[in-house]
Amino acid sequence: MYALTSLIMLGSCKKKDTNSGNGNSVTIQGKSYNTAKISTLTWTIINYNGIGGVNYDNASGDFPLLGKLYTYDEAKSIILPEGWRLPTIEDYKQLMISQGAILPDQYGNLAVGVDIAKKFTTRDWSNVTGNNLSGFGAVITGYYSNGLFIGKSIGEGGGTGFWTNSSFDSNFKYVFGITNYELSIVNFTTEAYIEYFDKSNRYPIRFVKNT
Repeated sequence: MYALTSLIMLGSCKKKDTNSGNGNSVTIQGKSYNTAKISTLTWTIINYNGIGGVNYDNASGDFPLLGKLYTYDEAKSIILPEGWRLPTIEDYKQLMISQGAILPDQYGNLAVGVDIAKKFTTRDWSNVTGNNLSGFGAVITGYYSNGLFIGKSIGEGGGTGFWTNSSFDSNFKYVFGITNYELSIVNFTTEAYIEYFDKSNRYPIRFVKNT
């Protein structure tokens, strides 16, 4: 099983990127979010940036590309247009499989390596550059856990995670994560995975609907 500590090895953007999708969008709580059809589902391809949540490191200002970091309960309280939902673990599995993943792998892990993980990420990722072939457009956000903001220090790579609406138990929810971390001084890797974390953690949010 891949180490949970891999999410700690995150990093920072070098320059801004955009993710325009196919020109479609959805309005959620008064703000417009670009959308794209990926396989058989339609996804928001910009992180949610609405009511509640916090900026990384409690920074002041508005960061539309990064969005904000939310607890699971905050994510569940967001009122969505008809047909839209917080993705489930099955939605993210379908996303991974649509880009060539075989789940689970030979060790029973819900994780995929660098060639597939790069398809979810923009070019701004450190060390292993994303190609965003899927159109999902993940950007480096870091996250919040155990009272600490983790994951945007220069030189550590890059990473993010997204809440799902699927439970491991009453306190832990599954997260779709992408991490770009250092294996050695000259060797970096990227991984996309599904793992469970305490619902008091803070992660970005995406939404999905059936097409």
